[in-house]
Amino acid sequence: MKITKDMLLADVLAADENCAPIFLNAGMHCLGCPIAHHENLEEACAAHGIDVDKLVEELNNYFMSK
Repeated sequence: MKITKDMLLADVLAADENCAPIFLNAGMHCLGCPIAHHENLEEACAAHGIDVDKLVEELNNYFMSK
């Protein structure tokens, strides 16, 4: 699975909920928030001051290592 910054946060978590620590370590602690089901990664990162490119890279590394 290739992660892109236009993917919904909820879709990434649905693909593998074990990736949640990546979000938590980045400072995104709102994974259960209703907004998380409607925001893409770029929007969520902007709202939390997180570098989206770095997060996408970490997520892709995780999914490629499985």
